[in-house]
Amino acid sequence: MSETISRPIPRNISVAGWKEVPFVPSFVSQKSREQLVPLGPFSPNWQIFTHSPYYGEGTDSPYQDPHLEGSLITQFVREGVAKRLQVAQAALPNDHYLVVLDAYRTLDVQQSLFNQYHNALAALHPEWSQDELLTETQKYVSIPSTNSKRPSTHNTGGSVDVAIVVPRVEQMDGSMRDYRLELQEIDEMLGLLDENTNWQTIYALQMKRQDILLHHSDMLEFGTQFDHGGDKAALAYYENVQEERELTPEEVVWRDNRRVLYHVMTEAGFVGYPDEWWHYNAPETQMGTKASRRRRASYGAITLSEANMAHESMREGHYAGVRRAASGIYGKTPHPSILPYYSVVTQSVRVTGDIHQTTFPNTEKIQPVA
Repeated sequence: MSETISRPIPRNISVAGWKEVPFVPSFVSQKSREQLVPLGPFSPNWQIFTHSPYYGEGTDSPYQDPHLEGSLITQFVREGVAKRLQVAQAALPNDHYLVVLDAYRTLDVQQSLFNQYHNALAALHPEWSQDELLTETQKYVSIPSTNSKRPSTHNTGGSVDVAIVVPRVEQMDGSMRDYRLELQEIDEMLGLLDENTNWQTIYALQMKRQDILLHHSDMLEFGTQFDHGGDKAALAYYENVQEERELTPEEVVWRDNRRVLYHVMTEAGFVGYPDEWWHYNAPETQMGTKASRRRRASYGAITLSEANMAHESMREGHYAGVRRAASGIYGKTPHPSILPYYSVVTQSVRVTGDIHQTTFPNTEKIQPVA
């Protein structure tokens, strides 16, 4: 850890001209044929914690009632990206966990975010030309694109927005409860289970894991919240500031946390994005290819498969069902079709509570800073 925070974030990362990067023909590239796979609970990549602010998954999200059109509760990524995230997670200290806040993004979500930032920027700077507005907007939100040669980077499944969370040690009923150790034990148990394990055991462990990460963890401080739309969000912002003046103790913490995230992600094979500390690209994307000075990209635009949509439907149904159970809407006589699952869900909810209720502030609505 000390070695990681002693290494500065490079200040010369450039993605200028990334949309002009050509693609490797798909018939010669296995990478371009990689499919989208789910992250998070009830997926093969359960080790990677996810939280979906655009979906309004938690009360900390500014996107609620309604959530962003087209948003997903599941975070999907390309297969190679999932493997790199596992490597990055393994490189973190035992009590630190990656959280993926956004990954594959539908064009509807991309359009909503683009319009939101662009319109707010136009209101803030009525004197700017359309070209100036487009240039500034695209620092934070790419133009939604159906052009196969210029896909939005999140629409490729090759980009992720990430942060780090740490479970707490809390005083409860006169004794200390170390959620960090509890989470490590849960991870060890889940890692030892196989396909012969009954689903009730797996479900209970997965839900307890979610409870700890959602309700008993804190995000590290990075100097801004996720989706901050101003200069302070820049990856090397505090590296630049310290060239002009001495950092405050608080700023040193923010700089060091950005360094930890940067080094675990880049050593796992990702490429940082200069304008956002949370955004990382696979080198197979056009933006990642440009920043890593490679010649050709292989991750183009991609759509959800039937298997992806089935997983998303399951996650949405489970989320709604758990919330109903937490609020007592099911009542005392659940429908016979859900009776086999009812007792397991309600028992779990007694432990986890309403998974929508979070004290996990991580997101602000993306908008320009005056």
